[in-house]
Amino acid sequence: MTQTIVSFLVLIVTPFFLVASSPRRSIHKKSQVIPYFLFSLCVSFLLISQQIHKDTPPAICTVQSFNIDILRQYLQLPSRFMNQRNKNKDRTIRIQTGPDLCLRGIASIRDIQDKVQQIQALQSTYGDAKLYNRQWRPLTQTISNNDDNDDITNGILDDCNPGNAWNFSVLQLNTLAQGLSSSDKVATPFTKSVKECDDEGSSSSPNKFVFGGFTSVPHPEITLDFNLRKWRIMEVLLENLTDVIAMEEVDQFHGFFQPILDIVGYDGLFVPKPCSPCIPVGWYSDGCALFWKRGVLELVRQESGSYKYGNQVYKIATMKHFETGCIMVLAVTHLKAGKGIEMEKIRRAQVKELRNHIDRVVSVASKESGGVEMKNIPVVIMGDFNSDPTEDQSCIWGIFSSPSSSSSPSSTSTPSESKSV
Repeated sequence: MTQTIVSFLVLIVTPFFLVASSPRRSIHKKSQVIPYFLFSLCVSFLLISQQIHKDTPPAICTVQSFNIDILRQYLQLPSRFMNQRNKNKDRTIRIQTGPDLCLRGIASIRDIQDKVQQIQALQSTYGDAKLYNRQWRPLTQTISNNDDNDDITNGILDDCNPGNAWNFSVLQLNTLAQGLSSSDKVATPFTKSVKECDDEGSSSSPNKFVFGGFTSVPHPEITLDFNLRKWRIMEVLLENLTDVIAMEEVDQFHGFFQPILDIVGYDGLFVPKPCSPCIPVGWYSDGCALFWKRGVLELVRQESGSYKYGNQVYKIATMKHFETGCIMVLAVTHLKAGKGIEMEKIRRAQVKELRNHIDRVVSVASKESGGVEMKNIPVVIMGDFNSDPTEDQSCIWGIFSSPSSSSSPSSTSTPSESKSV
């Protein structure tokens, strides 16, 4: 009962406190407080009634969460005041509940190829619809074998079977999310709104991400139409069929990529971005995805999270190589976008945090794999780093240095909080 009385007092006192602490321009009429005051009385009555009729504590958290929206609607307070509740990154996330209707009747690689050909034919009526030529080059690594002085090239040293090497292929791409590349004329699954979870409290226009800003490309309504483009992405994937696929800006994981790559023979993981920029423009949350071929790699464990600075995410997976039984660690991430030293500071801090997580995962894998040294456990970090490796201050160099090193660029300064990108 004491909890109910405290809640009653908080609900009654809050509107007067907010009026006193808000700028004059936020409160134009006393009548703006009246709806909240009446609402508080009603909620308090319900709480007291609940306590009388049920010997259970009232749902205070639910009421407080609802009151925030009522306050925002009636009192129109500065967003940064209300967004304090987002400090723990308890933010909106939207994901699909199942495969898209476009996948009905798609049951084999041949079905996918037929669909790709249909899309190619449609796009070719507007111009050249061929994919850009890509040249895939192997990462050459020479490891000296102390026993017989043979060199192991284009492979990973097999610590389980010294003297042997095992190979695997990786494909990494940013898919350009549907929510960040569509026309403002396209119907969205959700209502467009201001960027309600922006860290700085500023609003964003629903038209900010029209065609992802690539309005100069020929026929962007065709070239960037995700309902067409997603099949061209599959064309690239089918041409290579690598052992590992890493993706960023994925806002159609459950709706498209996961079910269709399952047909091809891949398993996958996904981590959505909290407060994704796709949310205010009416789409699903984008995030990072990691896929691997069944029969080549097996998932041992995985973890994911968002960084301390920014709203970007990472996924780390410990994998077992079927052929050799050895362990490797894969990671995918999408670092903070934006130019300038402040953005690079944020990216360096994110890299340092990612390295700390990876080193911890590798340490666990080392202990559980029978004493294999950490340095002999392969680690592959994939992602869109939004950084130029030719720059001295690039965050990319932090990937190759020890996260505890004092010389790490990200350890020399602390970035300020930034808007979600």
